[in-house]
Amino acid sequence: MTTVPVRSAQLPPGLPEALRRAAAVLGRPAARPAGRRWDVAVVADSGPTMGIWEGTVRAFARELHRTGAFGHVTEHRLPHEPGRDPASLSRHDTAGRLTLLLTDGAGPRWGDHGTERLLRRWAQAGPVAVIQLLPHPMWPATGLRHWQVLLRSPAPGAANHRLRWRARGLGPDVDDLPPGGCPAVPVPVLELSARWLDAWSGLLGGTPPEWLPLTVTFPRARMAEARDPDSLRQGAATLVARMRSAVPEQVFTLATMLAAIPLTDALVRQVQESLMPGSSLTDFALLLVHGLVRPVKSADSLRGDEALPAYEFGYGVREELLAAGRRTDLIRVVELVGDRRGADGEHLWRLPRLLRGATVSQLPPLTVESGPWLLAENTVLHALSGPFLERAREVDTLVAGLREEQPRSAPRTSTSTSTSTTAPPQPSHPVAHTPGDADHPMNQGNRRPAMTQQAPANTAGTERTRNTPTVWGNIPPRNPNFTGRKDLLEALHQRLLKEKTTAVLPHALHGMGGVGKSLLAVEYLYRRMAEYEVVWWIPAERTAQISLSLVELASRLGLTPGSDASSTVAAVMEALRVGRPFSNWLLVFDNAESPESVRPFFPAGGPGNILITSRNPQWASIARPLEVDVFLREESKQLLRLRGPEISDEDADRLAEALGDLPLAIEQAAAWHAETGMLVDEYLRLLSDKRVDLLRGTAPLDTQHPVIAAWNISLDQLETKNPAAYQLLQVCSFYAAEPIARTLFARMPRGSIAPELDLALEDPIRLGQVIREIGRYSLARFNHRNNSLQMHRLVQAALQYRMTEEDRSTMRRGAHLLLAASDPNDPDNVLRWERYGSLYPHVVVSEAVHSDESWVRNLVVNEVKYLLRWGDYASCLELARTAHETWSRSLGEDHGQTLQVARWLGFLLFSMGSVNDHVIPRARRHVIPQVLTLFMST
Repeated sequence: MTTVPVRSAQLPPGLPEALRRAAAVLGRPAARPAGRRWDVAVVADSGPTMGIWEGTVRAFARELHRTGAFGHVTEHRLPHEPGRDPASLSRHDTAGRLTLLLTDGAGPRWGDHGTERLLRRWAQAGPVAVIQLLPHPMWPATGLRHWQVLLRSPAPGAANHRLRWRARGLGPDVDDLPPGGCPAVPVPVLELSARWLDAWSGLLGGTPPEWLPLTVTFPRARMAEARDPDSLRQGAATLVARMRSAVPEQVFTLATMLAAIPLTDALVRQVQESLMPGSSLTDFALLLVHGLVRPVKSADSLRGDEALPAYEFGYGVREELLAAGRRTDLIRVVELVGDRRGADGEHLWRLPRLLRGATVSQLPPLTVESGPWLLAENTVLHALSGPFLERAREVDTLVAGLREEQPRSAPRTSTSTSTSTTAPPQPSHPVAHTPGDADHPMNQGNRRPAMTQQAPANTAGTERTRNTPTVWGNIPPRNPNFTGRKDLLEALHQRLLKEKTTAVLPHALHGMGGVGKSLLAVEYLYRRMAEYEVVWWIPAERTAQISLSLVELASRLGLTPGSDASSTVAAVMEALRVGRPFSNWLLVFDNAESPESVRPFFPAGGPGNILITSRNPQWASIARPLEVDVFLREESKQLLRLRGPEISDEDADRLAEALGDLPLAIEQAAAWHAETGMLVDEYLRLLSDKRVDLLRGTAPLDTQHPVIAAWNISLDQLETKNPAAYQLLQVCSFYAAEPIARTLFARMPRGSIAPELDLALEDPIRLGQVIREIGRYSLARFNHRNNSLQMHRLVQAALQYRMTEEDRSTMRRGAHLLLAASDPNDPDNVLRWERYGSLYPHVVVSEAVHSDESWVRNLVVNEVKYLLRWGDYASCLELARTAHETWSRSLGEDHGQTLQVARWLGFLLFSMGSVNDHVIPRARRHVIPQVLTLFMST
């Protein structure tokens, strides 16, 4: 195993206690003859990616020693040294030996059956288990195959070859299980957590013998085709695409950040701690597992020198990651490293000054120390392109030799190097930027998912793009725990093949949310993406959001923007209607509540499909509905056991029954159990208590008591454990059920909201911990692709129901203050329109027009001006009219801000009179006649 700098490691909470409980089980008389104790052999895998886990392995072995409950604790490494095979060690005065193999499952031994002989021999000598160091959802990305089965031990401490097993019918590989009755030896596979160790302890106890649900591997089970030990041979674009489709978005964001710097262990830690405080050692380990990063071959000689990289990216991987990343993230990383290195490091890290346009020092000579810094600088400058290319070319020749030494994908062809033999490999998109694109992805054409065999968008028609849309926009991240719905997905597919429009509507729940309409649509898009050239997701609750999304689509279709939003939207709909430049498209209008408002944005025919998600049954008369009901019972149980494999069939059935098989409630209960490990009986008791509380009060949405009760259990825990996280949720409950940009929390409001939340807003690291805590309980989803937080409207309803009137007033005011703090105060600037567009739905839903704060009202006026400049006259009229009427009553008609909004309302009415004469008579009924007079007099 390559030696790399070892990080200090902390074991998961509760693990020491779980180890003592396992020892206690083995300490019972039936498993401990003559008072003897059990020995433990800790075996560490030696795969090329295991170096990062050395600290964890050592901490685990130390904790076993500290329990004092075991006999001899010996440490081993694969391949084991002569005479150090755990199965051959002497066992004088011991009751037996446990063998625990710690691995990330990424080494070549798991693809070529290299561990089969060892596992089988250990299984003859005593109990053996594999401890997978990665979280359970990440296991499919490794070479360690696993199945969910029922196990039974005939006696305490029985060796694995004596265990009996039977299938549970769960998991994607259920058809690959060994034939029933064959002499396959099951080896439990455990996540390194107290909950998984406790489940295994139940098996070790063996008294009374009972069937227990566990995850196992079979040393002689039929294996998948061996993994290529050099995964970089797949090619950088394919490698990055596969990794992105398999990991949480925060892991991919971390990868794009690290692509800008040399991978010293110290710098990796700094980026994670300062810029992604919710990130963990596991996140970086996934970069190793997926082959994007590997230990430096000469790391043995670098040990102890943190100034030199311990890891390196494969050939072309940096370029692909930078093309997919965001410019703002890149700049944050560059500045962070510059701050950490200070003036003494500027001769090596010149990027901060280069990006600011300042004078920089001359190129340093190429040395072992300077080479990694120059390579990172060169790659970043090429990625930024434009005015930075000249500086990049100055470094090309100097680093050409270093590029040739990078771990290779397939050899480059002559076409891939026709422009230069020293420039970095080109990413799948060229990257060009304007000064105002700081909040946009580094590659505007790359806003699409990276799936298996997926390719860059602007290489349409090549071998690499046959399985990906050319234009893929704003689709939410895929739910890694998506379960069931096979028949619905197939029915939707068949309808879309035959018809121009299809609506996904709730039916059996009478408009009730929480059945997973949007999640079903997202899953369909990821599965069927190869069948479309254009896939575009449109938030459709408000017309302003629809317009904003379609205007963004215009640039992706290569259309010239019109003079305002209306003309640009018209051009988009016409391009889709005639099928130029793309003849096969799919538009998704999500949460389209008003058919009258949304229908005008549908193309009048054309070679594409329109998919709608809505709770409004009126769509049934316009589009052919597809009923989305609650889960089937087996689907509910499958989701519960996916997050908690140790949950028995009986307990899963009881949970599903209590939660009404409502997908949103099932997901919440699964997240709670995964986080707390609470016994099912205790959870059901709490759930019953919460439902009684709801029935006694005036809870909203009385047909959805199960999911609100489930959330209240988590909210109670969060309120006690992390008040700042709970208060942030309270504030967000007054926003729209749309993405909330994390930058909204990065600007200090002009006033206090709540003491704990104020402290979190002042400290980015503490704020990251708050958001991470919210995500752990599945109370909101954080989208790292666009750096936003989104809450389900039912969570918002549950939170507001829990508040007193005083709390509602306080938290609504906090919502307004955060919005006002994010006001760029420049609505005439085109570069600020995206910010105003993202704030608009939250301004409306939070009822900012009713705020007593002058700077909040100023934001409302700026939103009116933005909508007017943008060309969305209908939304502008509604907001301006509401503000004018409200402020006329509360502030008086002569107040400065009332007059200000009246002026813009008058201008709007005047403009609409010349553009759309039929609107004015209707509008005049809602505003005082003096408005037009006021405008005409100014």
